[in-house]
Amino acid sequence: MPSSQNNVLAALTLVCVLAHPAVSKAAELIPAGTHAKVGSGAGQTLSRGSTALFHNPANLIYGKFVEPFLDVSYVSANYSYLAADEQFELVTVPVQTPAASAGLSVRPTPGFAIGVSILPTGDGSVRTVEAVPLEIIPGTTQLFDVESEENRHQIAAGLAVRFGYVFSIGAGVIRHRELSAFRLFDPKNGPEADPTVDAQYAATTYQFSGGVRSELFDRALVIALSYRSGSQINYEGDILHPQSNNQFVIYEGVGYLPQAIGGGLEFRIASFGLFLDGVYEIWSPARQVVRQGLPTDPFETDLLDTINVAAGIKFWFARFHQILLAGGYNSSYIGDGSGPTGSEGSGMQEEGEIEDDGRIAGVQFGDLDAIPRKKFSAGYRAKFTGHGYFQGGVQYITGSREVPVGLPGEGLYTLTAFVGTLGIAYGF
Repeated sequence: MPSSQNNVLAALTLVCVLAHPAVSKAAELIPAGTHAKVGSGAGQTLSRGSTALFHNPANLIYGKFVEPFLDVSYVSANYSYLAADEQFELVTVPVQTPAASAGLSVRPTPGFAIGVSILPTGDGSVRTVEAVPLEIIPGTTQLFDVESEENRHQIAAGLAVRFGYVFSIGAGVIRHRELSAFRLFDPKNGPEADPTVDAQYAATTYQFSGGVRSELFDRALVIALSYRSGSQINYEGDILHPQSNNQFVIYEGVGYLPQAIGGGLEFRIASFGLFLDGVYEIWSPARQVVRQGLPTDPFETDLLDTINVAAGIKFWFARFHQILLAGGYNSSYIGDGSGPTGSEGSGMQEEGEIEDDGRIAGVQFGDLDAIPRKKFSAGYRAKFTGHGYFQGGVQYITGSREVPVGLPGEGLYTLTAFVGTLGIAYGF
């Protein structure tokens, strides 16, 4: 296949970032469990029971003999894009976020616990966004109607061991599964026209995690550390596009889940508690991982390591009741495409491969984690004597980012979200 056609194919398949970015992200917009939601994302010391497997598996030990958990959320979230070119209008996209998570932990002895938790991140419903300005061929932007169907979930399982009631250690594995579809329609062809691009793809990958937690000075000071491994994602499926002669051809893509190093501190004085939580995500290895997917992505991506932080205060009253206030910040994992590229172009490739022209990709439409964002949350928790707890809260998320004219994806991106959540864990 001539290299010019390969570049067109690469640009078309790169548009599938609307369904999954060329580099996938580990952190969801709304995390698992009410503890992390009402804590503005803090999970290193706050998480408990089965949902701790998504944050710090050492906290799995803090559950009853048998403790099922369920949380449900109401989410109102909008992502919008205003292209720098004034001929295109503002595009607003409803954001799909996890509406619930559930889990079960079992602690047969005071010093040992096992658990499992599930976080659905795509419900399989079809979502359509009209008149989206996309650059599927380099240098040419046009409007497309976008239809996506996302069926995704994460399942975490693990165990934890506690020593002397002051130190615990845990380990776990997180399975990521996706089975999705994505279509582009040219509005000029009419409502009954076939899609310009039609792709179906699937992927399964795993991350491994570990964590420790120590409670010192009669539990006045809590220290927690965690680690989650990085993982390459290999997408496989079929795609129909203008260069495939109206036939589906094999689609292969490469993505990445970053390594993550987390830490948390918690101070307790009488009825008050202060907490500080941070997670550092290492994206730099993904530059080379993504470049292995040259049949679907000809660009090196301007990736940045990220820091996600949260801090807050807790107050206990009437023995079994707690109020929590928190705030947090998530940085962007991707630059604006102006960073240095690791390649200056390698000229003609072997037949069937794409010409590497040395370009670098920046912000892509539909990529939520490309927007740095602030979080503000408040929550209430009530314990059931000897059995479990009820917890509820709200969270507000806001962020914006402007990509300068002349860089990939130029324009203004904004994100706002309101989250209401209720969770219950009842132990036996």
